[in-house]
Amino acid sequence: MQVGSVSGDPDNNWIGSTVVNVGGQTVIPDAKVTGKAQVKPDCTGSVAYNKGTPAELNVSFVVNQKDNEIYGLVVDKGSVISCTLKMISKRF
Repeated sequence: MQVGSVSGDPDNNWIGSTVVNVGGQTVIPDAKVTGKAQVKPDCTGSVAYNKGTPAELNVSFVVNQKDNEIYGLVVDKGSVISCTLKMISKRF
């Protein structure tokens, strides 16, 4: 399980931090992530996060503009991770 926050800018650059918990034990207390998203006109997209390790975290997502949410799925082999991002403020 992960809980964290990310922010993005008008150029689709994302940055954030998250806590990673596996089996009830915190394994990464403050993972920093950065990435550049690509968003298509149909509101689907992808982002490759650099999480401070040699392997990136690749996420495909869909934007729900009505509810200000993004639903994502990690597409890396061997991963079973989904995520929901909720916009809580807009700065630009």
